[in-house]
Amino acid sequence: MAIVAIGIGSLLTARIGPRRGAIVVLLSFAALYSFIALGKDLWTTFAIFACVYATSSVLTVLMSVCTNPLRMQLCDKRVSATQFTIYNSMANLPVSLGATLFAIVGGVDQLAQTMLCAISLMVVGSIAYAVLKMPSERSETLSMEEFEEGLAPRAQ
Repeated sequence: MAIVAIGIGSLLTARIGPRRGAIVVLLSFAALYSFIALGKDLWTTFAIFACVYATSSVLTVLMSVCTNPLRMQLCDKRVSATQFTIYNSMANLPVSLGATLFAIVGGVDQLAQTMLCAISLMVVGSIAYAVLKMPSERSETLSMEEFEEGLAPRAQ
């Protein structure tokens, strides 16, 4: 599923851009969660369960593929490796927060409420990406002086 998602994500990002790609993925997550909430009678069907699980796996990797270029674009070239590492670490924070929120909202006992919360978060996330203002394009090359300046420890 990861290989499929990387291929789809690369095409999606190249065709419509990373920001729009992230919006599409978040809205796809919302649609999947809606299906889970409304398709309670179908949960016992193995084929449906397998499709939902596979779709969730693909969307998870797609989100990473679509948002990595945005995180790269935010990085200052002089410290980009460190800054990108921090951004990627922060991208995992919602997993921990989601587990906590799952318990607070009601978990499996209150699945409709939990799915509604997840759908709401995906819609809010897509709106946030829709209004996101990214920095202007920077040149691709970095001079040796800029590179060395980024490596030098700051004495100030």
